[in-house]
Amino acid sequence: MKTLKSLLSVFAIIAVVSASAFAQTSITTSAQVTASASVAAGNDLDFGTLTDGDDPTVAVSTANVANTGSFNLTSLANSADFLMELSATDLTSTGAVTVALGGGAVQDIEVDALEATYTETVNDPETGTNAQDFTGGTSTATLSGSTSAAASTNNAWVYVGGSLETIDETVHMGLYTGTITLTVYYQ
Repeated sequence: MKTLKSLLSVFAIIAVVSASAFAQTSITTSAQVTASASVAAGNDLDFGTLTDGDDPTVAVSTANVANTGSFNLTSLANSADFLMELSATDLTSTGAVTVALGGGAVQDIEVDALEATYTETVNDPETGTNAQDFTGGTSTATLSGSTSAAASTNNAWVYVGGSLETIDETVHMGLYTGTITLTVYYQ
C-alpha cells in the first residue's frame, strides 16, 4: 500500500507539471568590431625664439601650418564617431637655462590657451573637409578641449596652436619644452 501511495504521488506531480503553463522568449546578442584607430605625432608646436615682453601665440591656419603642432589619425572607420581630448603641460626648463644676474628660481612658462582643428584634408586646417574647431581652457597646467566628428575618410589630422603667458624678466634664458597629448576615443 505504501508503494502504491508513493506511485500515485509521483503520477500526481507529473500530471501537475505537464498541465502547468509556461512562457519563454529570446533576445539577440550582438557585437560590432571596428578597426583600431591609430594616432601618430606630426609637427611639434613651435613658438620660436622669445624675448622679454613677447606675448607668444601660434594661430592654427593654413599659412602657418609649419609652426602648428599636428597629429595624424589613421585607420578610422568610415563614419565612425569619435571624441578627441587635447591636454598640455606647462613648458619647463630642459636644464640649459641661463640665470640672469640677481638669481631667482627658474619658472615654468604657462600655457594660457590651446586651439585645435580637426580636418580630413592634409595641410589645410582652415577649410579642409569636415573642418571642426575645438578650444581648451585658460591659465591651468592641464588644458582640455573636445569635439566629436564622423570620419568620412580613413585619415584625418588635428592641428594645434595656442598661446603662452607673456614673457617677462622672471623667465630665464634657455630652452623650455612641454608636452601636448591627443587622446582619441572612438566607436
